[in-house]
Amino acid sequence: MSLVWKEVQFAELTHSKGGLYGDLRAAREWLVLGSKTLTPEQVRTDSNAPKLGDSYPYNDRLKCVNVHIELVTKGVYRVRAEYQVPEIRGRAGGLIFVVPVERPPSIIWSTYTTRKVCEKDIWGLWIKNSAKDNFDPPLEVDWAYPQVTVELAVLEVPVTAWDYLNAINSDTWTIDGYQIGAKKAKIVSMGLSEWRFEEWQGEPYGYRIFSYTALLNSTSWQPKVLDCGFRERVNGELRQIILPNGLAPTSPVLLDGQGRAQLHNIPQPVFLDFTVFPELDFNDLPP
Repeated sequence: MSLVWKEVQFAELTHSKGGLYGDLRAAREWLVLGSKTLTPEQVRTDSNAPKLGDSYPYNDRLKCVNVHIELVTKGVYRVRAEYQVPEIRGRAGGLIFVVPVERPPSIIWSTYTTRKVCEKDIWGLWIKNSAKDNFDPPLEVDWAYPQVTVELAVLEVPVTAWDYLNAINSDTWTIDGYQIGAKKAKIVSMGLSEWRFEEWQGEPYGYRIFSYTALLNSTSWQPKVLDCGFRERVNGELRQIILPNGLAPTSPVLLDGQGRAQLHNIPQPVFLDFTVFPELDFNDLPP
């Protein structure tokens, strides 16, 4: 059924002193026209109907807290939407923001442990055997990374939010009062819960929980790879490396960053930078 919504009042904001933001309120009213069999439920569920939690057009701090539907005559209803800053009520241990989407996010800190290859010790020295050769396989240890998980109630999640999965922070990211240096946080998981409902102002209020987890590192998440191999590139040609003793190497040889083997003097490790994770501004993520 197609309904006609005619706005008959766009109430001015009212404000008085007191409370966290003062008594800031607003209202909108419509006449809704339909067939003579039109019911209040059809009006309430119409796509144009105001919904609990909707923002006031000219002040998104105000949310719809009440929707009144009144029969004028058969097929005609008056609808009034009331807006105000969501009520805050005290409770031992914290605050309750009545409207779920106005509640502060839940921020949880924890750790994630995985296996990590160790190439250097805590003093920056290369980990080698007594012959000053690399271990094969290399040394691996259990390594714990800090991680932070954010959970918050939403009515919808922007599609672009999912672009952040596997992304790292392009700039310094401020979260829960902490500043995380650029490229040191990576989004490793994201989620969106089923719809949840709470009774609020006598009517059901629906919302979902959006969450994401960032794994933190002391260095950049973009990988650095040791430049080494069994072949080198000479005059544009890829060829087998031959050691000064005339034999082929049995372990990777350090390269110079230009594709040539370091066979003379003392070889210096060269690391190549690769960009494998997209870099985005995490400050655009909620909260």
